[in-house]
Amino acid sequence: MKKFMCLFIAVIMVLTMCACGVKTEAPAEEAPAAEKTGENIANPVQEATVESLINDMGVDFSAFEQFENAAYSMISGSSRIGQADYSFEGDEYNARIASLAAEEDISGMHYTWTETSEAEVGYCTASVNLTAEGQGVISWFDVVPGMMYTVSMSKNATADKLIAMANRVFVPVQGDSNGDFDLSFNAILDEMIASYRPGTAGSSINAFSVAAHMADFFTEMNPTAGEVSEVVAGYMSGLSDDEKASFPERINGIVGAYRELAANGTGPLADGEYEAISYPWPDTVAPLFDAMENVVK
Repeated sequence: MKKFMCLFIAVIMVLTMCACGVKTEAPAEEAPAAEKTGENIANPVQEATVESLINDMGVDFSAFEQFENAAYSMISGSSRIGQADYSFEGDEYNARIASLAAEEDISGMHYTWTETSEAEVGYCTASVNLTAEGQGVISWFDVVPGMMYTVSMSKNATADKLIAMANRVFVPVQGDSNGDFDLSFNAILDEMIASYRPGTAGSSINAFSVAAHMADFFTEMNPTAGEVSEVVAGYMSGLSDDEKASFPERINGIVGAYRELAANGTGPLADGEYEAISYPWPDTVAPLFDAMENVVK
């Protein structure tokens, strides 16, 4: 009997020890849906068309329709950048255009350049940068309308290819037609809405920059007061109610900034991002600012 009891106890102990050795693993914690799928993460690059880029940015990409495999997109950020990816004679190109107050690198090409030179694209001075591995970019800034351009290649780049392509696709915004004037002037008014908010920190500096940009533009384009009035009135009619309510104050601030610059010099521009290129402005410019002021009275 004792032997039987001892054997029974031994069996029970063995079974207990085996049970203790079984480890039940907790199920792995499932990653949040957004982390697994990328939901709720904004994509800064959105597909676009030539028409949508004109409507959303006032930038004309129709020159790229001549190339094979042309695809368009818009990059959202502190500034909106339109871009085209396309093929030409066996090479792949990327072109970007943005409306900016000052020259800025929008190429997305972050390399250590081994060769740098200058070239002419239309009436603009361009910078050409190349690597020993075949990457390259050409960039130029059309000052008066405030348009930044880049054309880049990720392989097989040469200065000759980039310069030829830049001149092939560059459509000057400055010109004699009303369409060119309207498009360019609307871009400057967009700049005013985006950068000049009366009563906020730095607003006076931005007002001087926009006013000088506008005065240079008027000097180059030489529009009539009627053309200026028509564009300003049309632009204002397309604004939201909130923007429309503040538009007169913005226009009056820009007009006042122009008059101060014209009377006292360009010293206030020293702290801003724009350098006047046509100062002193001709007498024909002042009536154009008067025309803007009259529209919002």
